[in-house]
Amino acid sequence: MVIKIKIVALGLILAISALLASSELQAEPVVFFDVYNPADVLVNAANPLTFQHSILDDGFNPATDTVLLAGILLTLYDDNDLFQAETVNFTFDGTNFGNQNIFLIAFPLFGVAARLQDGILNVTLSAVQGDFYFAKSDLGVLADHASVPEPATLTLLGLGMIGMAALERKRRSFRS
Repeated sequence: MVIKIKIVALGLILAISALLASSELQAEPVVFFDVYNPADVLVNAANPLTFQHSILDDGFNPATDTVLLAGILLTLYDDNDLFQAETVNFTFDGTNFGNQNIFLIAFPLFGVAARLQDGILNVTLSAVQGDFYFAKSDLGVLADHASVPEPATLTLLGLGMIGMAALERKRRSFRS
């Protein structure tokens, strides 16, 4: 009889372990957004612009979440002559992403996902030729976001385990 109780208890422990293992963090895709929108800032060779995007405030956790795709939309405009070439240099987290002529009002840049694994993107814009105004920067990030089990579920599981332990204890004292 004691062996049977031990086997049942072992089976119960294995079942609970399997339940806990299946309720581990599950990743689900989530989109995070961050906007940097100061008053229009004049950028020229003497005055580069540096700012930071952070998705940490939106619930991104670098320890459990993974960035899949990210894009940044920069809104820049010419300060004076629309037909004079203006060139901007992009630097993300210390890595140069090259130069771009400014003829468009807004244009997207992709390929910054690898720079966002910590949830923060440092951006530096510098004028290579001419000068321009920076109006706004929008960052969009698609990430696998780990969901955490609900506290109510864990509470019910804990109460069930306490109840089973109480029943087992009562059963043992009843037989003694």
